[in-house]
Order: sequence, then C-alpha cells, then structure tokens
Amino acid sequence: MTMTLSLLKKPLGTDAPDDGDAGARPALKWKLAYGHMPVKRSINFATVGESPIDWRIAIPSIALIIILAGLVSKVAVIDRFAELNAARQEVYQIRNEIRQKEDEYAGFADISVDYAHYTTSDMSKEERERISRVTVMETVQKIILPVAPLDAWTLHENTLSIHVSSNTLTEITDMVAQLKASPVVAGCSIVTASTTVSSTENISTEETITAEVDITFKNSSTIIAEAKAAEEAEKAAQEAEASQQEGGNVDETFNP
Repeated sequence: MTMTLSLLKKPLGTDAPDDGDAGARPALKWKLAYGHMPVKRSINFATVGESPIDWRIAIPSIALIIILAGLVSKVAVIDRFAELNAARQEVYQIRNEIRQKEDEYAGFADISVDYAHYTTSDMSKEERERISRVTVMETVQKIILPVAPLDAWTLHENTLSIHVSSNTLTEITDMVAQLKASPVVAGCSIVTASTTVSSTENISTEETITAEVDITFKNSSTIIAEAKAAEEAEKAAQEAEASQQEGGNVDETFNP
C-alpha cells in the first residue's frame, strides 16, 4: 500500500513565510540545512525496510548457480545415461555374438550323432574289428532288397540273419551267389526254406518261397587290408602294362 505525505504546504520556490505564520516552513528549513529543496513528495510504505538489489553481485551469483546446476546435472544425469547407453551397447554386442555362436553350433547335435555313429573311440578292440553297420546296410540295399523284401532281420557281431520271401527259390539262390561274391562278405548260406501255397476265389494257387539266410561279414581290418592289397595289385598291373608298352615302342623304333 502506498501512502503519500505532503511535505510542502505551498509551492516550491517561495522563500518568504506565509502571513500569520511566525516560523519558517519546513521546505525553507530543508534548504537552509542541505542547500537544496527536497524532491521526493511521496513514500511507499510497502518497500520500507527492503534492501536494494546489487546487480553487480546478483548476476555473477546467478551465473555461478547455473554453472553448478549444470555440473551437478552432468555428473548425476548425463554421465549416468552415457554409462547406461555404453552398457546397453555392450549387452547388444554380446547377444549378437551369442546368436552367431548358436548359429554356428546349430547342427552340433546331428554332428555329434554322426560322429558317434562313424567313429570307434568308445569301442573295445573286438568291437572295432566288427563290420561297419553302414557297410551292412549298403549291402542290404544293393543286393538283397532288389531281389526280395525283408520280413525280419537280426545282426549279431558280424553275422546278419534275414528272412526273405520270393516267388521262386532260384531268385533266392542267385541272391546268395551275389552275396558270396561281395568283397565284404566272408560267407553266406540258406538255413531254411519253405513253400507257402495260397488259393484265391478262382481256385488259382500261388506259391511263395520263404527262406532264412545267414550272412557272415568280414572284419573291418580284413576288408581294409584286402582293399589296400587290391589297390596295390591294380597299380602294379598298370605299371607293368605301361612298361610293356614303352618296351614295344622302343623295339619298333630300333627295328630296321
């Protein structure tokens, strides 16, 4: 609230006292005391007791506060966010590396099964000497199945026992002959053979020959040794043939 207090009762600039007033006026007393007339004609009691702001101190103080606030926010917020982003990038990189490794080892289970199937690291010496089961299945697919379907089969060590059915006994004997000629078979024989006659509604009959055949395979070491010997013999025969051809060419050259 602003209150105005009049300090002069007459216009400024009058030096003579009013009529009927024996004493001098306050303005005249002020002039006599300070050498000039007062210029403030009002007082704002709402601002009484307040200290004026010194902007020479206030502006640097405000700037210092802003700088300190920026430093605190950088240390407490900006640097923390930077560390968080760096940690996230590291996590993403590790995840990508893990995905790449998982893709590389995706087929490890299948490879492990194949390794266990084709290797003999966990077998005894006797077991390593046995015929490879892969070789047995290849023999069945190439020689037996084209002739007669398998009704049943068992494999114990190096001996394969099969039950086959055919229309004639000749087909079975031919199959046995092919098995004996195989380089991986040590022996083959027909254990039992029986004939089954079936009738139809037109009173026609059909004979089916059912036979049990035992096939004994060679040991793995024997197969490898024989294959190596056959390869060396073939190589020696080729070298001998080549030398004979060279000798014939020499004779033709020097023969008048």
